[in-house]
Formats: sequence, C-alpha cells, structure tokens
Amino acid sequence: MIIWIASYPRSGNTLLRLILGQIFGQGCYESEPMDVRIAAALPAFHERIGAKSESLHTSDFIAWANSVAEPVFIKTHLVPEDDNPVIFVVRDGRAATDSYLDFHTKLLATSDVSLQKLIVGDDYYGDWSTFYRRALGFPPGRALMLRFEDLVGCGDAVVQKISEFIGIPRLTRTWANPLGQLHAEMPSFFRHGGVRWEEHWPSHCRGAFALLHGELMEELGYYARGERGSLLSDVGEGTREYVLLAHELAKEKSRMSAMLAAKESTIHALKATCDERLGLIEQLNAAMQTSQPDSFLAEVKGVIHIGASYGQERDLYAQHGLGVLWVEPIPEVFAQLVENLASFPLQQALECLVTDRDGAEYEFNISNNDGMSSSILDLKLHRDIWPEVHYDRTIRLISKTLPTALADAHVDIAPYDALIMDTQGSELLILQGATPVLEHFRYIKTEAPDFEAYEGCCLVEDLARFLAPHGFVERSRHKFAERAQGGSYFDVVFEKQP
Repeated sequence: MIIWIASYPRSGNTLLRLILGQIFGQGCYESEPMDVRIAAALPAFHERIGAKSESLHTSDFIAWANSVAEPVFIKTHLVPEDDNPVIFVVRDGRAATDSYLDFHTKLLATSDVSLQKLIVGDDYYGDWSTFYRRALGFPPGRALMLRFEDLVGCGDAVVQKISEFIGIPRLTRTWANPLGQLHAEMPSFFRHGGVRWEEHWPSHCRGAFALLHGELMEELGYYARGERGSLLSDVGEGTREYVLLAHELAKEKSRMSAMLAAKESTIHALKATCDERLGLIEQLNAAMQTSQPDSFLAEVKGVIHIGASYGQERDLYAQHGLGVLWVEPIPEVFAQLVENLASFPLQQALECLVTDRDGAEYEFNISNNDGMSSSILDLKLHRDIWPEVHYDRTIRLISKTLPTALADAHVDIAPYDALIMDTQGSELLILQGATPVLEHFRYIKTEAPDFEAYEGCCLVEDLARFLAPHGFVERSRHKFAERAQGGSYFDVVFEKQP
C-alpha cells in the first residue's frame, strides 16, 4: 500500500520524512525530477535523511508498492491522482515560496526563476494555493493535513495523529529535531526552519501574493486579522489585471506542458506564445515597480535604517547589493538582529536610540508584538487598527542625534545615501537632529500616519513641511493600513531634487 507524503515544495516534506525515520523507523522513496538534481548537488543528502532510490515511474514498481500489505512511503510535490492515502504538509505560503526561490537560486542555480514567477505559478509544480485547494478537497479518511510549524516541535499529539493514520506505533518517545545540525552540514538545502514569517518582500510581491493566495492564507490562519484586506487595498486595478492574467497564463502553460509529452509537435508553438506573453507581462510588471515604495533601492549604494527591529528587510537589501547600517535601541532585539545579520557581510548594526538630542533620557515603551510597535511615545489611536498591541514594560535609554551616533561609532556616512526610518512616531525628531547630515542623502523613506497614532507623533504633512527647505519632495506614498474611523498609515519616500 502506498502512502504519499505530499506538499508544495519547501513546505516540510523532508521534515516529515525525518520524523518517519526517527520516530517510526520508516524510510521514504523519492519520486520527483528535482531529486536527481539534489543528489548531484548534495551527494550525502539522500543517505543523511534516509531516502530510498527507485525507478518510481516504472509500472512494475508502482504495481509492487500497491500490492504489498505494509505501507510504502513515497514523497511527491504533486497532488496524487490515485486512491491511496496521503499525508499533506502545509506551511505559510510566503515562507514556502520564499524558501523555494532560495532553493532554486542557491542549490539548483536556476537562471530563469523569480519570486514573481513562483507567486503566479509559472513553475513545474504550479502555485501554492492551487496545490492546497486540491489537497483540502480530499475526504478526511484518505488524507491527513499536518502543519509545518507543528512538525518542528512534533509533540505527542502530532505523533499520535501520524501513528493512527499510518497504522504504525512509534518506536521512540523523543523527537530530536536535526534541522540545526543539517543546516550546518548542508546550508544550501536546509535553512533555519523558522516557523514565523518575517516580512521582507517588495510591496508589489506582497500584494500579488495576497491577491492570488490571500483567501486560503486567511482560512489557514497564516494572515493576521485584516492583513489580507490591507494588502489588497494597495493593489491598483492595473496591477490586479496583470497579476490575474499572469496567473491564468501560467496555469495554461502548465496544462500545455503536461500535454507536451504526447503532443509536443502540435502545441510547441502555443507554449512559446505563452512564454512570450509572460515575458511581456514581466516587462510591464518591471515598469510598474518604479512606482513602488522600494524601487528607489535600485538607485542607491547604501542605507541607514533606524528602527531596525530584527532586520526583516535584510534579504531585500542584499538583493540590491547594498551596504546597510541598522540602528536599534532595544538590547535584546539588537542581540537577535546581530545574529540575523551574521551571514550578511555588507550589513552592520549599531545599538542606539536616535532622537533630536544628545544625552537625553527617555522612558522607552516596549510593545508586546516582539517589540515592533515600541516607541518613546504613548499609544493613542494606533489601537483602532491594531487593538491587540499594548506596552508590556518600559526601559530607560539615553539618546543621541544621528551625527553623534555615527561619530561615536566611527562610521563614515559617505557610503550611505538613503535614510529609512521606522521608529513609531519619532521620525521628525530624528530628522531634526540629523539636519547637519541630511545633505548626504538622496532618498528618505519613512513610515508615517496622517492621524495621531501615538501621542504627539509626527504626521506625513509634518515630515513634508520639514524636508521641503532641505530640497526633498515626495516621490511616492504607499498606504499599508487604514483606520475605520478615518486616517491611514503610509510608507512615504522623499527624493532630494538636484
């Protein structure tokens, strides 16, 4: 009897196979074309995870696997078409897609892959939500759906579910997650296995993903309340049309590729036409990106990012080859930031609270959402959008102006021509203290509301009024959150005029 181990790529299939081996003593056969490429790139991989090799596409092997009484576990990244039982593994679609892109570029060295292509499903395995929509249609008795985040810890309840489904008792009581060791041995395949998504995609990719996959992300609980609506509100009509068209063309391309083996001569021209049209859409998409809030990164050489948090944008900056100076005031967050930047040689971190004064003491409020809403200011109308956010505690910090912070750390400002701020209402204070060095920046990007989210916080109009005499004009304004009673939050980019 075959039991399929199925998932969209990079969603936890290998992790489940490790659990089957360690806890149940079961190996798993490979079935995908990419497995041959993995074996070539990482000779030790299959032995390390206990994978079995076989000519799986032969009728003799499938007939044998179906005929034996004991389970024969077979990995796949396609939705099985037969009547055999299936264990599906699902993961936050953003994390799976992001990891799949990393896998393509770093391990397989795929030259024609992009995040946009994977989002719309222009790939051998299609797109994330199409896979799991089909998976969710399976009757409960035939399919077991497991979450990647539950497999990481693999508690007794998860093990019991697996045991009951496959009909095999556990051999050991303890699950020793080996992902850390495997990451050290084979970092090109095994990432850190984190269960919490850290947003770092460009906004146009976030919007496209929400448009195509947001409904299922909400159903599975991977989007926070209101997150999908906020993302979709920023997708313009033109962008929506192009994304949906690209998705339909990708699905058509996939269908035609499946027919290609039998009817290659008759559909080759149609497939080429789809490729050409997808290329035109990508060109249009590239042109549209110039109006996106992060498009200016292609025009700069370095960034000073004040309000670093955990460095969520580190991959985005690395994609542009930028030198980055991160500035973060919360000690424990700064420690994690330094660890997160360990593999980014062009990025460094500075622990400092930046305001308009040197040597001023502040009561710094630490928020309950991993510190991401922390501020020197008290919360006010912020709670209308994010009612779950509050302050847990306060710490005392001594501030510096940006010029002083750079001088004390012996940092030359010359390599940095963009300033990015996300400091929850104190951005104007930072700019006022940074007046002597503002001339060094070509672009200033800041998060800001047009309502009093924090007590006495600066508004978009305050920033524009202050920056105008210094030669800066607003280049773009991107809304990412809206208050029901009126008012919005924006990412605003200012550009210095020649």
